[in-house]
Amino acid sequence: MAELDPRCAMAHWGVAMTYFHQLWDPPIEPGTTSTAQKEVQRGAADRGGSEREREFIHALSLLYQDAATVRIARRVLNYEHAMGNRAAENRKDVEAQVFYALALLANASPADKTHAKQKKGRRSLLEPIDRAIPATPGSSSLPHPCIRQC
Repeated sequence: MAELDPRCAMAHWGVAMTYFHQLWDPPIEPGTTSTAQKEVQRGAADRGGSEREREFIHALSLLYQDAATVRIARRVLNYEHAMGNRAAENRKDVEAQVFYALALLANASPADKTHAKQKKGRRSLLEPIDRAIPATPGSSSLPHPCIRQC
């Protein structure tokens, strides 16, 4: 999409998001930060997007900002906080809730045996979406894909 419409801010956000592996290590592969930073900058340069789009782009920019001097753990935490603010201010924005839940997972400590962040993401963010919109991919109300095929 970014190639088809270089002024589409969210297309550049999407490309930059592909370099952030929230659910596995390393969260950002060595050597990909500068490419992601350029995509975020391209997205931020387009002032024509909505406030919502600018907030998503800003949150992601915190993840790549000062990558040479700021530890990844701090940048992931900055991203989590920005997505948390977006989600708190926009409770009906499904994507904000989901991306905040992913940010919580990205920043969950393996040493936390209470699984506080994982539980917060599930109970506070994802379960309400499942109740409000039950027929979504990953929903507990949909039959498993293997079952649907039978």
